[in-house]
Amino acid sequence: MLRSILMSALLFIAFQINVMAQTPLIINGDFTKNTLVINNVSFTKTSTIEDYENVLGKADIIDKVAGRDKVFGYNKLGIMLILRYNANTVQEIYINYTYEEDKKEVKDFKGKLSLNGIEVTDKSTLEEIAKNTGLKLEMPEKEFYIAKGKSLSLSFDYIDATIGVFLFTFD
Repeated sequence: MLRSILMSALLFIAFQINVMAQTPLIINGDFTKNTLVINNVSFTKTSTIEDYENVLGKADIIDKVAGRDKVFGYNKLGIMLILRYNANTVQEIYINYTYEEDKKEVKDFKGKLSLNGIEVTDKSTLEEIAKNTGLKLEMPEKEFYIAKGKSLSLSFDYIDATIGVFLFTFD
């Protein structure tokens, strides 16, 4: 009887984690507070991979660099996390709008993305993004833009007038 109850509890917990990880994400890059908010949980430059896993669940893809887990991809969510060098904190968060079969990346993002509380999409214009972030956008390469905040920065690119990838970086 006790074994049956324990098994039921474990299955319930596993189901809850699986459902949580498959729910579309709501992400807000808050450049006034220098946080990235995912499903109402705030992350900063000191947030660890375990902090993210509490919201996202376990990654589908884990790649090692120099023998250590470094890249954590969530295929069903369209998000990828990269750790700082020799640390357990997350430095980069990729939100992938355009999946290219020939590259090793996560599938397309299906959630909602906002910048300072204003929703953006893969069709958002450069002017809208500049206005939403309040940051000065620079273009180091054609169709690739960066905006540096205090400790949270943004990069993104356009592929045929559609945003391919948003990258949040904690400096």
